[in-house]
Amino acid sequence: MTDIGVVLLVQAAVSVPWVLPRDPRLEPATLSAYLLTTLTVLPLLWRRRAPVRVLLAVMAAQSLYGLATDGPGQTLPYTGLVALYSVAAYAPAPARRLCGALTLAIVFPSVATAKEREFPAGTRQHYVNINSTVAGLLIEKVTGHSYEGEVSRRILAPLGLRDTSFPGSDPRIHGPHNHGYQRMKQADGTTALRDVSVWSATDGWAAGDIISTTADLERFLTALFRGRVVRGPLLEEMFTLPDPSVRDFVTGRAPAFSAGLSTWTLGGRQVWGKTGGRWGYNSGIGATRDLSRTLVYSINSTDAKAEGENALVMGVVSTVFGAPSAD
Repeated sequence: MTDIGVVLLVQAAVSVPWVLPRDPRLEPATLSAYLLTTLTVLPLLWRRRAPVRVLLAVMAAQSLYGLATDGPGQTLPYTGLVALYSVAAYAPAPARRLCGALTLAIVFPSVATAKEREFPAGTRQHYVNINSTVAGLLIEKVTGHSYEGEVSRRILAPLGLRDTSFPGSDPRIHGPHNHGYQRMKQADGTTALRDVSVWSATDGWAAGDIISTTADLERFLTALFRGRVVRGPLLEEMFTLPDPSVRDFVTGRAPAFSAGLSTWTLGGRQVWGKTGGRWGYNSGIGATRDLSRTLVYSINSTDAKAEGENALVMGVVSTVFGAPSAD
């Protein structure tokens, strides 16, 4: 493909935010912002001759865009990455490596720090999936191996969790399983249930890209609480909450998250565990610290990502452990 053809394709991608209907919460798109966005694409015309200079030009153009106060309210990570890929695709190997290094050193940190911190470290708690993603990246950086490989070698194999696996790009659940149904809005404005059993989980990665069974989850829960996964101070940290002065960022309540677990007071008992939801499914594990009572569940949830507690789940949980405390 010619350089001009690539420029036209990238320009088409850049134009999407100004062609498709916009989210009403975003600022209106304006001509000046569009022109600044276009400036990001123009250096691609010289990508074969000087790929590193082109990369720097793309970064400079994106910086100018970031200074525009009438843009769509965000930098251009997706168009910027398209541009970077286009530069690297035709660059010789040394320049490709330099492009990658510059991207890691400049582009990714600028995107990650585009917004101010929600709060100073150690003063609040805020559970978000990106934390698990960062943990997965740290595992790969420290070990030099894939996140999936390390979890399989260190946890799945030693505990005999033979029915637990990472699907990767495979969207299907293999073996016996219940179908998940999600309530979705149709084109005519009505809602209907859709079978979402075939659904790629790659967007979750370390925050949820894993398939298991209730039997394996029960085995994992028991092994974790008995110190077969982590031991000593590491295990105790999983059952230790921050100081009560550290409040939840969203609810303002007392801290409920430790290092990897959540805690609830149910029926006068302190219960530790973890819950999760994907489209059509809702699952969780929980137990008292002494394992005198345990619970593992997996249910259909037609609105798995909705705010608030799932009534069916709360019914099951209350039956096993008792009703939640008033707080």
